[in-house]
Amino acid sequence: MALKGTIQVPGLDLFGENRAKLTAVNFDCENAGEEAAKIWYNQGNNYSYADPRLNSNTDSFTQVVWKETRNIGMGCAQRKGTLSNEIFVVALYYPPGNIPRSLRQNVVSPSKNVNDVYSSIFRRRNQMYKVKP
Repeated sequence: MALKGTIQVPGLDLFGENRAKLTAVNFDCENAGEEAAKIWYNQGNNYSYADPRLNSNTDSFTQVVWKETRNIGMGCAQRKGTLSNEIFVVALYYPPGNIPRSLRQNVVSPSKNVNDVYSSIFRRRNQMYKVKP
């Protein structure tokens, strides 16, 4: 990924997927997963729980919060030495989400007090590693 400057993940039809290319960043792969997840999760601002639909402005968000997903894998590659530091992040989800007929059951409004992938993994990770005085 980093050598070519593109994100290509061939032949992974069994998995849901999100991709992010982060440019001009001042961090490395250690923080890239969280930053990419924030970008994907923020697509939730475009999502209508009253009229659920998949489109390019919401499909990363719906995959992140997909209720039936049980396994997540993330990978990161970094390319230094270019005009800007570039980081490529890929997340794979199993079972995959973004099944149009199952949107209402799997993308649940946060007001229903159901944990999603972002809040249950990325936020908890930050709490676990905070240094206490």
